[in-house]
Amino acid sequence: MTVPAPPGGPWQFGPVTVWCLPHVNGTRGEPQARVLLADQLGGTPDTLPLQRDARGRPELHGPLAHIGTGWSHSHGLLLVAMAERVR
Repeated sequence: MTVPAPPGGPWQFGPVTVWCLPHVNGTRGEPQARVLLADQLGGTPDTLPLQRDARGRPELHGPLAHIGTGWSHSHGLLLVAMAERVR
């Protein structure tokens, strides 16, 4: 069964929320992901407590450490995912 979803999301997969945004090929996804995450979590992209772990995966720290996030971009699209207590 296919569940209709709005174009661009957000979509819910259990506890995970996913957004699909247009993305300029050849550019990094992190700056655009920071804007979306800051909008969803409050604050600004520059103050979002986001760092990379030893493997290069993004991690939120401080009061947002309980929220997992990640993103991927390809063919002019950026997917950003976020969920509480999910890594």
